[in-house]
Amino acid sequence: ALVRRSARQRGEEADSLYVMSTSGGKVTVGSLPSTMTKKEADPATYEYNLNTTGAGPVRQRTRFEEQVLDLGLDSEDMSKSGEEFLKALAARASAAAAATTAAAKAAGSPPESPETTSPTTTTRRATRASQRARGRPGTAAKPTAVKEEPANAAASADGGDCEPSALDLSLAKRLAKLSCSTSVKLTPSRVYSVAFCGSAPLVCLGDRDGNLGLHTWDAEDPEALEATLTFRPHVSTINVIQFAGNTLYTLSYDGTIRSMDLTRPGKFSLTFSTAQADLEGGSWLQHGQLSHDHKTLVLGDSSGTVLCVPVGDSKPAWRFTAHDKKVQTVSLDSSGRYLCTASLDRSIKLWDIRKPTPKSSIATFEDTHSVSSCVFNGTGTRMVAVGMSNKLHLFGDPATMSGGELKPTHSVRHDNRTGRYLAVFHAAWDPKDSEAFAVGSMLQPRRVEVFGVSPAGRMSLAMNLAGDALNSVQSRNAFHPTLDIIACANASGRLHLFR
Repeated sequence: ALVRRSARQRGEEADSLYVMSTSGGKVTVGSLPSTMTKKEADPATYEYNLNTTGAGPVRQRTRFEEQVLDLGLDSEDMSKSGEEFLKALAARASAAAAATTAAAKAAGSPPESPETTSPTTTTRRATRASQRARGRPGTAAKPTAVKEEPANAAASADGGDCEPSALDLSLAKRLAKLSCSTSVKLTPSRVYSVAFCGSAPLVCLGDRDGNLGLHTWDAEDPEALEATLTFRPHVSTINVIQFAGNTLYTLSYDGTIRSMDLTRPGKFSLTFSTAQADLEGGSWLQHGQLSHDHKTLVLGDSSGTVLCVPVGDSKPAWRFTAHDKKVQTVSLDSSGRYLCTASLDRSIKLWDIRKPTPKSSIATFEDTHSVSSCVFNGTGTRMVAVGMSNKLHLFGDPATMSGGELKPTHSVRHDNRTGRYLAVFHAAWDPKDSEAFAVGSMLQPRRVEVFGVSPAGRMSLAMNLAGDALNSVQSRNAFHPTLDIIACANASGRLHLFR
């Protein structure tokens, strides 16, 4: 059979390649592309060359180098995980403390505690110079004059070295003990939502086709058998799962929100329908959140509308147009006063919903590309956004926002280009620690990255979670509310538990 393969399928920019497949299973190639090499043992067969110089791999390698530079890590340290990453982090912290002490002695002033102050710009530049000397990717050793700048220059939002703090080390020590103990196929297709049920040993996944998977384990006996259940309450993507006590809520692209009492598994009730609410024709529910008092649902749809619906009522309490394009995510702060929305129109908006109108926007952040998600932490004092601009943006307390412009306290370059066949990345805050969040990664070997946030509002990589069972991109993740357990899910419906 004659098969025509395009340049995109080969991962290179070249003319189309014709492949003749024989009955013996061998492949004869008309012209050898740069992404394939001839096997010496059998000249009639070929294998892919992973060290290709094609446009795609070059761009991915460039994004990796940019992330390494922004986080102030060596490429070797970036590839470590678990205890090895913890040791590298501790070594960096010790080196930063020693450099700070040396700089203070040279200036004739007593050294300050590294836990409360960050190194001066001079020290950070010296660190960069030493990393260049060791051959860090994307850099070259250049003799440059060091200009003295104030120590608070580290508070800028333009990236730069992120030295580990005592909080990062404490978080890293806690997470280094975790290992991928569970890897189970839970839903048939790509996962779009992950959630834990309170303090119970129960995690749920929602996939692209409307399937809901439930997985439980014995918290007391790790060797005990684990159980799974699968239902299909929706006909389209389940993009949000939330719990209110023993009641599970699922929100779907099919325009409905359904609930299930965990004491009666498999029996779902209709909580809300866009047809009953008479929303704009052709729009679907893109995202939503249950309020902290479990009385209302705040929803965002594909037309850019935001609305609030009392639980059990089909009539919205209020609605208004928030964006020109679809609302990717909505997130409420802990007080229920502020709402942040991320949109396909490349903007993040902060709203005061005590008077919900289009004019109630407090501040706006304009990104260069669409924003995949923006979520509050558990205390409502920080927001983190994941964008297709290949950046993570960290924002401060909404109560301090003024002037109409939403300014990040820190931005870090991060490869967020998941492609067509993976769900986009969403960041997930740790309910137990309001200064830690997890996000998926496109780096090899595959891992989930956990970031810590300093009191000054700067992000630093606290841990890479990896393992032999983790060999795919984990687009959606969730922390257990009370236990040191992290759930990760991929595009094939597989659940990974780190515990």
